[in-house]
Amino acid sequence: MDSVAHAADSSSASADISAVIDTIEWASSGVHKVCLKEGPSFFVREQYVPEAMLIALRSSRTGLNGQDVACLLLAGRAYLAERAAMDYLSRAEHSRYQLGIKLSKKEFTRPEYDPALDYLEARGFLDDARFAESWLRCRSIHRKEGRIMLMRLLRERGVGRHIADAALDAFFSVCAEEAVCVQAMQKAIRQGKTGKRLADSLLRKGFPARLVLDCIKKTEKIP
Repeated sequence: MDSVAHAADSSSASADISAVIDTIEWASSGVHKVCLKEGPSFFVREQYVPEAMLIALRSSRTGLNGQDVACLLLAGRAYLAERAAMDYLSRAEHSRYQLGIKLSKKEFTRPEYDPALDYLEARGFLDDARFAESWLRCRSIHRKEGRIMLMRLLRERGVGRHIADAALDAFFSVCAEEAVCVQAMQKAIRQGKTGKRLADSLLRKGFPARLVLDCIKKTEKIP
C-alpha cells in the first residue's frame, strides 16, 4: 500500500509515464505487475484500468501522460482494496456497506475501493442478500428477536430494504415469528418478568404489539 501511495506523490511531479513506470509485466487472471523505475512494484487488475489505456498498454505504447499515471496508481490502490476486502470476506460474510467502512479505516478512499467492491459483487464474492441470510442465522442462535428489530439491524448494516425483506421472509418461513416470540417470552418469564414488564421486553425485541398481546393471552389461558 505504501509503495502505491508513494508513487502517487511521484506522479504529480511528472507528465511522462517513463519517469515513473519501468515495465508492465503480464500476470495471470487479468492482473498485471507495474514496475517502477525507482521503488517497489505494484499490481493492477484489468477491470480497474480504463479501456483506452489497456489498448495502449497492449500495443506497448510508451509516452502515456501524467493522467495515465494517476489512473494506473488508482488501479493499484483498487487492487489493494480488493485484496483487503477478500481478507475480510474469507473470515465472514460482510455487506458492501460494512466493507466500505472497514476499507475507509484502512485509509482507502471511495474512488479506490468502489471499483474493487463492484468487481467482487460481479464475481459473487460479495453479496448483500447472502450476508443478510447468514447474519440472520447467526443472530438467531443466541437472540430471539422480531421482524421489526431485525429489519432495523439489517438496515444499519447497509442492507437495502427489498433485500432485507426477502431475507426476513425466508428466515421466518423456516421458524414463524410467533414461535420466536414465544421463545423470547418464555425466557423473559424465567427472568421473572410479568405483565407490563413482559410486554415491554417483547416490544423492545421488535415483535409487533398485536403478536405480543396474542402470545401473552395464550400463555395466561394455559392452566
